[in-house]
This record gives sequence, C-alpha cells and structure tokens, in this order.
Amino acid sequence: MALSLPAALARHAGDAHHAAGAAGQDHCAAPPGRGLAIGQPRHGGRRQRMSPRSPMPQRRLRARGFALIAVLWVVAIMSVITVGLVQSVRSEIKTTALERQRLQAQALGEAAIALAAQQVDLLAQERPDQGVFELNVQYGGVSIPVRIQGLHGLVNLSSAPPELLALLLERIGGLNGAAAQELAARIVQWRDEPTSNGIARGIEAPEDLLQVPGMHYALYARVAGFVTASLRYGNLDLRSSPAALRAVFGLQPGDTAPAGAAQRMERIQLFFRFTALVPQEGATFELTRDMRVSHFAQRSGLYWQVLDSRIRVASADATVP
Repeated sequence: MALSLPAALARHAGDAHHAAGAAGQDHCAAPPGRGLAIGQPRHGGRRQRMSPRSPMPQRRLRARGFALIAVLWVVAIMSVITVGLVQSVRSEIKTTALERQRLQAQALGEAAIALAAQQVDLLAQERPDQGVFELNVQYGGVSIPVRIQGLHGLVNLSSAPPELLALLLERIGGLNGAAAQELAARIVQWRDEPTSNGIARGIEAPEDLLQVPGMHYALYARVAGFVTASLRYGNLDLRSSPAALRAVFGLQPGDTAPAGAAQRMERIQLFFRFTALVPQEGATFELTRDMRVSHFAQRSGLYWQVLDSRIRVASADATVP
C-alpha cells in the first residue's frame, strides 16, 4: 500500500532511532575476556566509580593473622629451647669442673694420708696419752692439713649398747630423753635382727642408720662425725674422742681420760681415722679414711688397710666458672 510522503518520513525516522538505541546498547556491553576502563559508561550511560585498589577479602586477612601468630609461637618456643640448652651446657660445665676437682683432691688427699700413716706409729709411741694428732703434710706443692684420730674414740655402731646410743642421740643429736631412748632401741633392734641365713644384720657403714625408722638425714648429719662402723670390737676410749663427745661425759679440754680396753691391741695394730682437707680452686674437699695401721706389712706390701673411705665438699668459697 502506498504511503504518503509525511508518513514515510516518520516511519524512516523511527527505524533510525531504534537502530541507534540498539547500537548504543551493544557499545556499552563489555567484550568477552576484557574488563571495563575506569569511567567507561555502562548501563545506559551511567559511570561506576571504582577505587584504584580493591579491598582484600576478609578470609585472606584471617589467614595472614593466623600465620603471624604461628610464627610468633615458633619464635617463642625456639627461644625457650635455646635458653634451656644454654643452661644445660653451663650446668654440665660446672659439674665436669667439680668432678675434675674432686678427683684431683682425692688423689692429693690419699697421698697426704699415706704419708701421715707412716708417722702415726711414731706419734702414738711419743705421745701415748694423746689420741688426736694434727699434721701439715706437703705434697705436690700443696699444704694439706691431716687430722689423725683413734677410731676407738668414736661410738662403735657395731657393738654400742642402747644406753650409749641414747646418750649420743640426746647430747649430740638434740633429741629429748624419751625420743633418744626410743630411737636407740630401734637401732639396736635393727642391727641385731637376724637375716634369712640366721646371722644378725649388723651395721656395715654409718649410712645404714638412715634405714632405721625414725632416723632422718638432719639427725644423721649431726651424729655422723662421732660414730664408726669400721670396728667389730672395743670399748669407747675417750682419749681419742672429739671434744664434743668428751664433753658429753663431763671431760673438759686437757683432762686426762683413762685408757680403754681397746688399747690392748696397740702393740700389734692401730685403728685410726684420717681426715685430710684438700684446698682446690673455689672449694675445699674433705677426704676421710678409716684405716688399720699395723707394724707388719700386709700382702699388698703396705702397712695399712683401708676400712672405709668417703669424700665430700667441706666448703665452697666461689662458684666454678
């Protein structure tokens, strides 16, 4: 059907407007695989404002926080391990140095006691009424004081009666009378208790007292220097007793005590306790040896036999570096 000229122009104008709108929409759409430039018109010509750097997702922030905490924990643990290792190494160095000094002190003390043992017979003959001797022995360029004391001047744990043990525990140990008597009875009972073969248990060393019920270490430390387990017989000879033990029986320094029956064997053999104080760098070691000194050589070629030996740190003047 034929159209008039005005109608044809209006229709042509509408088609052109429609085509322009479609072309504008295609131009605004982003091609596949390509992003939009900043300020590029979109959605009918409206501009979208975007920041130069997009914010980090919350999940990534949490992951970084956990990683930082884990690193801090690892650093803290490594620091603790390092400090512990350093302390352990220092402790090992101190222990090794102390053990080296102990071995040196023991060697020097044994040599000094051996030299003193060669003189004890002469000392006993020259001063028969004296049971304690003090010597200063020079060995290896070191001056070592040695104290010699007859073992019969100590309380013999192998044969002491309960009355003597109770007196020792009360006057030296510091117990009251009833407690001292009770503990003395326990010691005698424990010592005389027969074993499986029917023989009395006995006391082999002063440390055996710690196995007796009621004997604690503090009490043992107070009486240990006044007892011995190296003798199997003999009475207490106060001539060789320490001053504190002599005072228990009312003897003052300088008083003469009667000789005990134990001294009947003096012409054949002597029982002595040798105590050597060996100075070392930063510490002084005390070596104690209970020995039987004879006038005749033993099978070993020596004139003495060691019955008991122990060493301890008498004093520590400085810390070993």
